[in-house]
Amino acid sequence: MATFDTTETFFNEEKKLVGVFTTSKIVDSISIYRMRAYNTNLSQYVFWNSNSSPDITGILSGYSVANLSRITVVSRIDNV
Repeated sequence: MATFDTTETFFNEEKKLVGVFTTSKIVDSISIYRMRAYNTNLSQYVFWNSNSSPDITGILSGYSVANLSRITVVSRIDNV
Protein backbone atom coordinates (compact mmCIF):
# COMPACT_ATOMS: atom_id res chain seq x y z
CA MET A 1 0.00 0.00 0.00
CA ALA A 2 1.10 3.53 -0.74
CA THR A 3 -0.25 7.01 -0.26
CA PHE A 4 -0.36 9.21 -3.34
CA ASP A 5 -0.63 12.97 -2.81
CA THR A 6 -1.51 15.48 -5.51
CA THR A 7 -1.02 19.18 -4.84
CA GLU A 8 -2.46 21.90 -7.05
CA THR A 9 -1.71 25.59 -6.77
CA PHE A 10 -4.08 28.29 -7.93
CA PHE A 11 -3.16 31.81 -9.06
CA ASN A 12 -5.36 34.83 -9.79
CA GLU A 13 -5.11 37.01 -12.90
CA GLU A 14 -2.38 39.08 -11.24
CA LYS A 15 -0.33 35.86 -10.89
CA LYS A 16 -0.63 35.89 -7.10
CA LEU A 17 -1.09 32.64 -5.21
CA VAL A 18 -4.69 32.29 -4.06
CA GLY A 19 -4.80 28.69 -2.85
CA VAL A 20 -3.25 25.26 -2.56
CA PHE A 21 -5.28 22.05 -2.69
CA THR A 22 -3.87 18.62 -1.76
CA THR A 23 -5.57 15.28 -2.38
CA SER A 24 -4.42 11.96 -0.87
CA LYS A 25 -5.26 8.43 -2.02
CA ILE A 26 -4.28 5.02 -0.66
CA VAL A 27 -3.49 2.57 -3.47
CA ASP A 28 -1.86 -0.84 -3.90
CA SER A 29 0.63 0.09 -6.61
CA ILE A 30 0.73 2.74 -9.33
CA SER A 31 3.00 4.50 -11.75
CA ILE A 32 3.23 8.23 -11.29
CA TYR A 33 4.18 10.57 -14.10
CA ARG A 34 5.45 14.03 -13.16
CA MET A 35 4.37 16.39 -15.93
CA ARG A 36 5.57 19.86 -16.89
CA ALA A 37 4.30 22.48 -19.33
CA TYR A 38 4.86 26.15 -20.00
CA ASN A 39 1.79 28.20 -19.08
CA THR A 40 1.71 31.16 -21.49
CA ASN A 41 -0.84 33.00 -19.32
CA LEU A 42 1.34 32.81 -16.17
CA SER A 43 4.65 33.05 -18.09
CA GLN A 44 6.10 30.17 -16.08
CA TYR A 45 6.37 26.39 -16.01
CA VAL A 46 3.65 24.48 -14.16
CA PHE A 47 3.82 20.94 -12.81
CA TRP A 48 1.28 18.21 -12.04
CA ASN A 49 1.12 14.46 -11.45
CA SER A 50 -0.67 11.89 -13.56
CA ASN A 51 -1.46 8.29 -12.57
CA SER A 52 -1.02 5.24 -14.81
CA SER A 53 -0.24 7.12 -18.05
CA PRO A 54 1.24 10.46 -19.10
CA ASP A 55 -1.20 13.37 -19.41
CA ILE A 56 0.09 14.64 -22.76
CA THR A 57 -3.08 16.71 -23.28
CA GLY A 58 -2.71 18.74 -20.07
CA ILE A 59 -6.32 18.13 -19.09
CA LEU A 60 -5.37 16.90 -15.60
CA SER A 61 -3.13 19.90 -14.92
CA GLY A 62 -5.84 22.12 -13.49
CA TYR A 63 -4.88 24.87 -15.93
CA SER A 64 -6.50 25.98 -19.18
CA VAL A 65 -5.22 23.63 -21.88
CA ALA A 66 -5.23 26.54 -24.34
CA ASN A 67 -2.50 28.21 -22.25
CA LEU A 68 -0.19 25.16 -22.04
CA SER A 69 2.70 24.51 -24.41
CA ARG A 70 5.70 22.15 -24.42
CA ILE A 71 3.96 19.46 -22.33
CA THR A 72 6.56 16.89 -21.28
CA VAL A 73 7.09 14.01 -18.88
CA VAL A 74 9.68 15.08 -16.29
CA SER A 75 9.90 11.74 -14.48
CA ARG A 76 8.18 8.41 -13.93
CA ILE A 77 8.06 6.38 -10.73
CA ASP A 78 6.89 2.75 -11.00
CA ASN A 79 5.24 0.57 -8.37
CA VAL A 80 4.83 3.26 -5.78
